[in-house]
This record gives sequence, C-alpha cells and structure tokens, in this order.
Amino acid sequence: MTLTSIILTNFINFIPIFWGIHDWLKFILTCIIIYIANFYFKYYTRINPLPGPFPIPIIGTLYTLKGGIGNGILLLQKQYGEIFEIWHLSNRRIILGNAEYIDKLLTPSTKSKYLKRNIENEGLIELGINFQGILQNCDINTWRFNKHFINQAMLSPSFNNKSFDLTHKLWYEMENYLNLLNNENLLIDLSPWMHRYSTDMIVEVITGKRSYSLPIYYNKISKNEDIKEEIPSIAIKESEELIFRLHKFLRNLPLFVFSSYWLRHYVPIIKNKTKEALNNRDWLFQRILTIVKERRKEIEEIHDNKLLNNDMLTLLIIANTERDIKENYSKSNEEKFSRPMTDQEIMSVILDSFIGGSDTTSHFMCFIVYRIAKNSKVLNRLREELDSIYGQNRTRQI
Repeated sequence: MTLTSIILTNFINFIPIFWGIHDWLKFILTCIIIYIANFYFKYYTRINPLPGPFPIPIIGTLYTLKGGIGNGILLLQKQYGEIFEIWHLSNRRIILGNAEYIDKLLTPSTKSKYLKRNIENEGLIELGINFQGILQNCDINTWRFNKHFINQAMLSPSFNNKSFDLTHKLWYEMENYLNLLNNENLLIDLSPWMHRYSTDMIVEVITGKRSYSLPIYYNKISKNEDIKEEIPSIAIKESEELIFRLHKFLRNLPLFVFSSYWLRHYVPIIKNKTKEALNNRDWLFQRILTIVKERRKEIEEIHDNKLLNNDMLTLLIIANTERDIKENYSKSNEEKFSRPMTDQEIMSVILDSFIGGSDTTSHFMCFIVYRIAKNSKVLNRLREELDSIYGQNRTRQI
C-alpha cells in the first residue's frame, strides 16, 4: 500500500459524517489548491532547470504534443533546442535531440556509467516488464544476466547461419507473392508486407516455428482462388492471434507509461481499457511460457544434440546445461552466469525479442525504400553498384 493510500484511508476515518455539500466543496477546493501549490513548488525549485513548455497540473505538457508524440517532440526541439524538458503528469522528462548524447546513453557496454536505460515506472511495474527481460528492465543484475545469454545465443555461428538463410528464404517468398499480386493488377502497400515479412522472420528465428504471416496475408488480399496457399486452419488461428496480441500489447504501453494508477483503475472508460490490457498481458505471458515449456519437453525427448534446432529459444534453454554446445566462445567463469535460465526468464527475453524485432525491422526497411524511391540519383547509384558487383543477372541469389 502506498503512502498516499494510507493517508487517504486514515483521513476518511476521521471525516465528520455530518458534513454538508458546502463542506465537501470547500474540502475539494482546498485539496485542489494544495495540489497546484505543491506542483508549482516542485516546478520552480527543480534542480538544473532546462528550457521547455510551461506545465499544467495533472496533464503536464502533453497539450503541446500536437499531431502525435513524434511530431510534437520535433516541433518542441525546433523551438527549444537539442536539450529541453517536458512534464509527464507531475514527472519531469529531459529530451535529448542530439545523436551524440543518445549514443553515450544507449551504448551496449556493461561498463557504461549510464547502466539504467529507464527509470522505474509504476505503470510498467504493473504491466510486469520493468524488472525482467531487456528492453524495460531497471534491475541491473537481471539485465546483465539476460543480456549475457542473448549475446551468447546471437554469437553462435549456427544461429547466424540460420538467420541469414531464413532472411533470404522469406524475402524470395514475399517477392513471389508480390509478383503474383502484380499480375492481378492489384495495388501493393509495402508497409503491411514488410511488417509481415519481419514478423515471420523474427518468430521463426526465435522459436524455430513458422508463423505463416506472409501466406496468410497473401490469401487475404489475392482474388485468384486457384493459386492461394494452403495453410492448416489451426496454424492460421494460432499465428494470427499471437501477432494480434503482440501488437495489442505494444499499443497498450502508452496507457501504462503516460497515465497514473488512479486514472487507469478509477476513470470509467480508461478502467475498462486497463482491464482489457492486463487480460491481454496475461494471455501473452502464458502463451509464450507455454511455448517455452513445450520446447523444453521436445529437447528432453531428443537425445542427439545434432538434431536440435538452432533457434534462439533452443539455445537459451540448453545454455549452461549438459546439452549446451559452445561454438567458438568460452563458457563464462563468473558464478552469476553459470546457472541455466528459468522458464520465466526465457519468457521475458523472448517477449522482448518479439517486441523489439518486428516493428523496428519493418519500419527501417520501409523508410529506406521510401527514401531511395524519392531520390532518383541515389536509386541509379545503387543500381550501378549492384550491377558492378553481381552483374546483369537479376535473378541471382545474393
């Protein structure tokens, strides 16, 4: 129980039962005045004040983020410079607008003095991701532990070879679908295709299982019934639901980051969204945990290590066990890295891999294609470079 809830509980016990409406109005007005006075006292006495928009109690400076958070921050950067501050509710946030500052903060080195990428967030704690995994983990010890095993898996030559082969395989599969749609004279939107491509790649690289995101999307928009892909109905249902739940989890993050506990649980409309988000979290955590347990059971039934898959999930499960096969890297001598990972730890890492891999890859590819298509000189130079290296054979596999 928080200090605020304790104070409110004790205060309610002493409220006179004979208070009238005017007494309540005076009480509420007094609380509002005290809150506003405390808010601006904190604002004017803050350490190292920076330029930025003037905050308003409760909403902070959210009123300045017109056109979305990204566009709003960009406009504020043009107005206030490379370093400025905004206020989220009653909390101060410093915005860095120079890549040099960000590089120092986000360096992957464990010797960096900026070890905490994020501060503890009450909403992310409730969502269950502030002290596990990698992306939002504020516990440096568990962050180092998880980071160590991820690095070991990604440095494995077999994992890298699988990733490269899968990248080519899925790309040519997507290219084939695009050619078929082009023959049907259908308009092609690259964004959903890149998102499906990156989703298929990330899911299979991590779990070793196909998600069928590309053929499902092709069947959805193609009008030619004769050449549609045949996919098991169970695979379609499981794949689409997992992808939907992951996207929903991402969409719900701002609700927990930018709103207070009171708003999430006591405001009628937001309360329902919070309940729905927590139910989605529980489903997603349980589904990934089930995938981990099923793979662990599969590994136990396979006695020949050569038959094990080279996906990240398998490598994380067998790490520091008798099934572990080290490839060109030595086993850690540090005691804190010598034990195997638990199912819960693996689940948190897999969840972060899903979240951090799919959207970033698809957005990056769409951005690159858009910029090249809009710049004819760059496009011609790129074609010349490719022709000089690979020749005129356009069908050659790279």
